[in-house]
Amino acid sequence: MSSTKPERAAIGVDVGGTKIAFHLGDGTGWSVEERIIPTPVTEGATAILAAIIQECRQIQEAASQQGIEVVAVGVGSAGQIDTERGIVLDANENLPGWQGIPISATISAALGIPVYVDNDVKVLALAESHIGAGRPYDHILYVAVGTGIGGAIVIHNRIWHGAHGSAGEIGYLYTGTGRTLEECAAGPPLAQAYANATGKVSVTLYDVAQYAGDGDETAVRVIEQGAEILGRVLAPVLCLLDPQALIIGGGVPDIGDLWWQPFLDALQMAPLASARNIPVKRAELGTSAGVLGASLMALNRLESQA
Repeated sequence: MSSTKPERAAIGVDVGGTKIAFHLGDGTGWSVEERIIPTPVTEGATAILAAIIQECRQIQEAASQQGIEVVAVGVGSAGQIDTERGIVLDANENLPGWQGIPISATISAALGIPVYVDNDVKVLALAESHIGAGRPYDHILYVAVGTGIGGAIVIHNRIWHGAHGSAGEIGYLYTGTGRTLEECAAGPPLAQAYANATGKVSVTLYDVAQYAGDGDETAVRVIEQGAEILGRVLAPVLCLLDPQALIIGGGVPDIGDLWWQPFLDALQMAPLASARNIPVKRAELGTSAGVLGASLMALNRLESQA
């Protein structure tokens, strides 16, 4: 990662249902002007855009005082993204009213610089590919396991979007139970499975992990089953895509060996030996990956259009 202040940089924006994170970066991991604000989700999409614009203007001013030119903005957002028009085609319930909003055009008109938008998991994958766990590889499959499950495919160090922007969305794969992978193996379903089995209410995944650490057999079983389901579904995917590495991010893997071991064991069910031997790496960049990937995405898009 570079420690030298660049002359040109991009603002990375990571839009979530509860908070919006910002940073100014040059695509190497160098970062300054990191900020986090609450997402004004109850006020609607217009308020969210206004909040993003306000923070970006402040970052532009701070950068100018340091002799740094802000050349673009990159926005990572949940949902299926039309990257050419910079709009969300299919949003989730965490950002009501976000679907169809002209994100790129609105922010660009206010700031006077290009603005690019992509799916949040895809920008996470881009960051891990360039400056995180995927650095040694040209082709990776990135999977985020948290409140939801998402994925992204990186080929020759660039995100592969597919024909409609949904390439890599492994959370929609069915598990054989009639439910999708996200409905079975993400954090909230694991917490709900424990609650259903024990009758406890208002249980979080953190609670389940704590109970498991204390020897609660039901908690242990729920975590192991979720990890095994994810591994069983991903095993043939590794055969299909044949990446050089599988990078796993998100909060659920933070549970530790209790989650990782059944997940890795299930991956060994892949029919091909080559798939069974694909390296599996833990994502390295943590909560910074979203903003790092968003600024890197913006710089890459700007360069490709030059």
